[in-house]
Parts: sequence; C-alpha cells; structure tokens
Amino acid sequence: MALTKEKMADRMEKLCERIESVRVEARYAVEDAIYNYSRYDRS
Repeated sequence: MALTKEKMADRMEKLCERIESVRVEARYAVEDAIYNYSRYDRS
C-alpha cells in the first residue's frame, strides 16, 4: 500500500494547514486568557 509522492505531499499539506489553524486558535485563546486575567487583576 505505497502512497505516491503526490498523495504524500497532499496529506502533509493538509496536515500542516490543520496544525497552523490550531496554532492560531491556541494563540487567540492564550491572548484572551491573559487579557481577561489582567483585567480582573486590576479590580
């Protein structure tokens, strides 16, 4: 069950896109948490 190079490249590309979107979401979540924490900290 050998994958062709094209299929492998396509899979890697899709995987990288998914990882990238997860990283972006994680960064927004962290920034949100920091922002909320610092806001509550001041009061």
